[in-house]
Amino acid sequence: MIITDNFSFIHVYKTGGTFVDNTLKDLYFKYPNLKFYYLEDSIYKCHCPYSKIPEQYKNLPVLSIIRNPFDWYVSIYFYGSWWRNQHKEDIDWLSKYINKPFDVPIKELIDRKSTNISKSIIFFFSKNIEESMKEFENDPILYVKEKKYKTYFFDKISWIHQENLNEELINYLLNNCNFDHSSLEFIRDKPKILPFDDLHLRKKEHKWETFFDKELIEYVKEKDSLVFDMFPEYIN
Repeated sequence: MIITDNFSFIHVYKTGGTFVDNTLKDLYFKYPNLKFYYLEDSIYKCHCPYSKIPEQYKNLPVLSIIRNPFDWYVSIYFYGSWWRNQHKEDIDWLSKYINKPFDVPIKELIDRKSTNISKSIIFFFSKNIEESMKEFENDPILYVKEKKYKTYFFDKISWIHQENLNEELINYLLNNCNFDHSSLEFIRDKPKILPFDDLHLRKKEHKWETFFDKELIEYVKEKDSLVFDMFPEYIN
């Protein structure tokens, strides 16, 4: 999480947050008179939810990133930590997949309770995570239909899209901070940045469309109806 004079940035996993973290550090390093705090939690590391923002900064607008949910699942799939930790006590599963983890159907990942994009959004942006999550789990259809998330979520969130991250980050900073165009120009051609580890095994040819048939697309739309209700641009 990053806190500045003008906004807080919440780094949701696998959305391009490492790029934004790095870019904001580079930018604010040039302006030492501007407030810039980088906060990590002992449990969540850089992925701190809104509830972890120090009280004196809770009213600051929040910036975060949304990603196409289908592409998001594929990114998680090729980020090796999920299968390295999957079914540690399931010897049959391990013996079948440990040396060729990407033979695992992606639906196994999507079905995991801990890999639920809708619940991730609730976790990161609810003012009271426990109450919001309880309401969602009690009746997820009603939670979405009545847009209860608008009651539970912090109400000053700006979302930029992972698919157009460079340009939308520039526009956000221009519109919400006191930077001029020239100071932000370096962002336009800045390449993608991955976390510093060996778990990124996705290749350019791994397009999300190759992993989802019509049935699985509809399954994800239903499972993550919260995300599609908030971001209908990803429905088609």
